[in-house]
Amino acid sequence: MRITSGRPYGFLGKTAVFIFYILAAAGLLFSVSLFFTNYSFIARRPVSLLSPFFLASIFFLCLAALLSRGSFMETLSARTARRLNARLILSGMILALAVIIFLLSLTRYNSYSSNFDLAIYDQIIWNTAHGRPFISSIMGDYNSLGNHFEPVLLLLAPLYWIFPSVAVLFAVQALALASAMIPLYCISKRILQDRLLVFSVLAAYFLSRGIQGAGMFEFHTDCFLPLLVFYAYYFLIDGRRRGTVWMCLGMLLCKENSAFLIAGLGIFAFTRKESRRFGVFLIAGAVAFWIAVTKFLVPFFLGDGGTENYQYLAWLPFGPSLQDNWKVFLHNPLGFLALFFDKHRMVYYFQLLGPTGFLALFSPAHYALFLLPAWMFVLGSFGHLGLLNIMAQYSAHTVPAIFIAAISGLSFLRKKLSVKLPGHKERIVLILSLYTVFCAAGFYGKTSGHRISKFVKAGRENGAREISSALDKYIPKEASVTSTINLSAHLSHRQKLYLLEEMQADTNYPQWKNVRVSGAPLPENALISRQRYESDYIVAHKKFSGNDFADEIDRILKHRYVEVYRDNSGGLLIFKKSRNQILDPSLRSG
Repeated sequence: MRITSGRPYGFLGKTAVFIFYILAAAGLLFSVSLFFTNYSFIARRPVSLLSPFFLASIFFLCLAALLSRGSFMETLSARTARRLNARLILSGMILALAVIIFLLSLTRYNSYSSNFDLAIYDQIIWNTAHGRPFISSIMGDYNSLGNHFEPVLLLLAPLYWIFPSVAVLFAVQALALASAMIPLYCISKRILQDRLLVFSVLAAYFLSRGIQGAGMFEFHTDCFLPLLVFYAYYFLIDGRRRGTVWMCLGMLLCKENSAFLIAGLGIFAFTRKESRRFGVFLIAGAVAFWIAVTKFLVPFFLGDGGTENYQYLAWLPFGPSLQDNWKVFLHNPLGFLALFFDKHRMVYYFQLLGPTGFLALFSPAHYALFLLPAWMFVLGSFGHLGLLNIMAQYSAHTVPAIFIAAISGLSFLRKKLSVKLPGHKERIVLILSLYTVFCAAGFYGKTSGHRISKFVKAGRENGAREISSALDKYIPKEASVTSTINLSAHLSHRQKLYLLEEMQADTNYPQWKNVRVSGAPLPENALISRQRYESDYIVAHKKFSGNDFADEIDRILKHRYVEVYRDNSGGLLIFKKSRNQILDPSLRSG
């Protein structure tokens, strides 16, 4: 159907168009505001209507597009898409997403809701900036390359010479995740060749729970993977193999298990006649790197505390070696495969594929690209169910691969529908675009503004200001400290920091009780257990320690610590190592 830009609508038609634009602008402004607040400061009940608002709006737009005999919706969408400046819109989306992710992570940190992962990375980078590369006392005073192979952390250390704060890490992480929209735009534009479809893919990425979750969940080097994966794939389909190689090398510097993503890229390249040799090269390189890191580099950096095998293999379902699991598979392949389709794993697949409308399933050529990293986490989830958390850093491996496959699936559907419904190309594009945004909004859940408001509220309830003031006043910068987990990231700019809670695998996740796990929980490093009660100060908080708080205080006092601070509620306690002297009782003021 031909669309003309100058078609007259008459007075009523122009009035309807004007009202539509006013309502659309108001709805857009309201929706954008929900990315930053849930209006809990003025509303009795927090407002979190983004997903329902989008679902209802898009439903009626789809209904209008399907039932309308005229071309009003098609004309409006086409004219709007043509008028938009793509670079301006892309820049705005990148800036908005970066700000949202930064605020999510920063408010979470300021509310004392962060976990020990942030403290570990913060201390590693701080130590590296001070001449002790990759050292973390939290993990037992050994080189962190023996835990994960992440040389990219070395590049972040100079930032701490200028501004030593976790806010720098949050900013870098937010920019990395948001700027991944640039290569995503290039891929979408090359494959889809339609601005409306391209914008719908960008909107889906913007609304991705996996991406925002990866940015909110502490700091991890995984956050660089979406940017690198998208660029690697774009260079691959554009015939620039050297660029692909450079991006793959960057991925390997971020984390060792990015080798699975590179192997997936290699398998995809092998399916294309013009790049089969290059595909073999990528697969061989990924396998060689994985073996070298897990068999030699990681055990080397672990030193005397090292193991013969990559320590995370202990999470496999049938023993800590690939050979053990391979034997089980050969003996009972159906039983082994059935493990991948229980309740927990099916929910994970649904959450992984649903936000892009399951479009990835329409692109078999890309199956290996997202199945290899996804199944890596599924296998490990038998020892660590948190690997299936769609709102954790692990999504940075799988979400970009899903988007790449979904773009190809979207292109496939458009071509098929255009052949079957000739003359309706623009309507098909409109419906597919709305479907993409519809699914992304439907799986988005509560808005980022709702989460930000919850963290702000949690900070007030936890007494964040009082905690920060007490830590600054009573704990010297150079002192060694043992801290409860939620406070650790605020004390990690020091050479010696330990956690008050024991760091044992499988003990912090009560939902694992019904999951079959091989062997007993991994024992804590004996050095950590001993040094926990040898530090200069110990900081405990009742709210973060739970029911073990009283027993923990007894253990602290038995190790010759004296209380030097207690807040008014008795929740925050600071202890100092006794040196055979009685401290002034006035130090116990709250």
